[in-house]
Amino acid sequence: MPFSWYGNLTFLLTATNSAGKTATKSKTVQIFQLGQVMAGLKIVNLEATPQTFQPGQQLDFRLMLQNNSQVPLNGLNIFIMQGTRVVANLTNQIMPYGTTRQFMLRDSGYQASGSGYMIDVEYKGIHINRGFKIKPVTSYTIDPF
Repeated sequence: MPFSWYGNLTFLLTATNSAGKTATKSKTVQIFQLGQVMAGLKIVNLEATPQTFQPGQQLDFRLMLQNNSQVPLNGLNIFIMQGTRVVANLTNQIMPYGTTRQFMLRDSGYQASGSGYMIDVEYKGIHINRGFKIKPVTSYTIDPF
């Protein structure tokens, strides 16, 4: 059964020296549920460079994550997927609490067969996801006449 209690927990340590003198110290720690922590992690945005692209073209991604939880996340795994293809990933990333952070990733070649990109962020077995669709745009060139 998973550990589901959360709140404040106080530890009390009492030590006695050889002369019989005692000293006591306490330390209070805050316990969070993993789901509570992950609810504070947001996939803010995904941007591609270049902004317009063709099949087979390399894309550089800038992924924005925001950690609104009250704990730092150490060991965060980030995946960008197009369909079942893992386009790019970063593992064991650190995300301090109360911060927004950019992560740079690269797709070696966009495949037009996919419907878009899915961001999957995993921390200690819990996943959050957000999709980004591919929007076709019309391009123009100027040729002499």
